[in-house]
Order: sequence, then structure tokens, then C-alpha cells
Amino acid sequence: MGRLDGKVAVITGAAGGIGREAALLFSSEGARVCVADVGREAGEKTASECREAFFFAADVSDPKSVQAMFDETAKRYGQINDFERMLTDNGTRVVKLLLYIDKDEQAKRFRERLDDKAKNWKFSPADLKEREHWD
Repeated sequence: MGRLDGKVAVITGAAGGIGREAALLFSSEGARVCVADVGREAGEKTASECREAFFFAADVSDPKSVQAMFDETAKRYGQINDFERMLTDNGTRVVKLLLYIDKDEQAKRFRERLDDKAKNWKFSPADLKEREHWD
């Protein structure tokens, strides 16, 4: 029995790097996984290597794309909403966390995306504007 049996995970950036590794790990621990990324070919490959997963082409900078990703995941794995509703109905506060990395690590990853041609597709001019908020 895996530590995540019966759980559902939505993992963005799951076509490569740490997102891919998270998707594979969560799957190996029993989670059903939505592998979300803008990179279709690599994302589909990741999903195919998971125990139970599907790929969804999502751009997390687009709220409509994010909503569509969660809608599709809920359609496929409806227990997310049911489980959260049951928890809150029984007095449990559901807190969703964002993995935080410090500004030095963010800057390092940002530079890697600019310097590595294989990662250039992850760069958006909007990243420059976001970088202004890091300090």
C-alpha cells in the first residue's frame, strides 16, 4: 500500500525536471496524477510512465487554462471535491500550499532557462516583470 493510495495530485511543470520527478514519485506511491504542462510530447511521456495518470496541456499563466485543468481533473477524479467538501463539512480547514523556493534559487533557475536552449520554451517575457517582485 502506497502512502498516497486513493489521493489525486495535480502537478504542473510535470513534463520535465522536478515536476516530472514529483509526478513519477506521487504515482509510485499510489496517487492518480494530472500531469500538466505546456510541453505536450514530454508531458504525455511522463503520464505514460505513471501508474494512473493523464496529460493535460495547461498554461499556468492563463486562469482559464488552469480552471480547465482542474475541471478535467475533477471530472476524471471527482473525489477531490467530494473529499474536500467532506473535510470542511466536518470542521477541517483545508489549506493548500505552494512550494516556496528562496529568491536565490529562483534567480538560478531563471538564468538556467535563459542560458539553456532546451529550457528556453519555459521563458516568457512576463518572467522579467515577475522577477521584479522577488526582492
